[in-house]
Amino acid sequence: MATQLSGEQKAAILLKAIGEDAAALVMKSLDPKEIRRLGAFMNATANITREEESIVIDEFEKASASGDVTFHGREYIKTVLSKALGPEKANRMLESMTSKVYPGLDAMKWVDAKAVSQMIKTEHPQTISVILAHMDPDQAGVVMADMPEALRVDVALRLATMEDLQPSVLEELSDALQSSLVASTGTRATSVGGAEAIADILTTLDKATEGGIMSKIAERDQQLADTIRGLMFVF
Repeated sequence: MATQLSGEQKAAILLKAIGEDAAALVMKSLDPKEIRRLGAFMNATANITREEESIVIDEFEKASASGDVTFHGREYIKTVLSKALGPEKANRMLESMTSKVYPGLDAMKWVDAKAVSQMIKTEHPQTISVILAHMDPDQAGVVMADMPEALRVDVALRLATMEDLQPSVLEELSDALQSSLVASTGTRATSVGGAEAIADILTTLDKATEGGIMSKIAERDQQLADTIRGLMFVF
């Protein structure tokens, strides 16, 4: 029964019932965490009965004229995400839903940004860029703002040009971070970082900091800077 469903499950049922176009508009207004939670449920669910659909829709005081709601798994959520975010962002979001979880890297999302800054300040810029690529943009932005300018630009460039990393590399870093956190308190490469990742982070920074980073990136690689600027104004 719908009364036993979680909020995310009810939201996912409603999104399917209202159709892909309307669902895309709704998801476009959600933050990345909310999209991942909804997407993970929609991706894993097979069938929802008409009774469950009707109860959920009644809760939102809407009527449904459709039959049983059938989720089409990965293809459905891919279509919805593509309409809401565009194909490239949708693919990245889908990968994040289904890719292997690295506990140490994932745990960094729950650590205060200032504490993260202290933990990683002596790490190699490449290591820092991998860690930031796994954090939420708002949190990563705070960490970047705490960095000296030279390090900030170096990390931004590495993030923007980062491609695939082997699981063994991510596992080693994840284990090291887990050990550090404890002390203080797949088979395929995983896509992390990239121009989109640094664009998301830069949009969380103040204009002066953002402008300083972008001007330095433009000095070294104008084409990359143009790509990042384009991604910053997708919405």
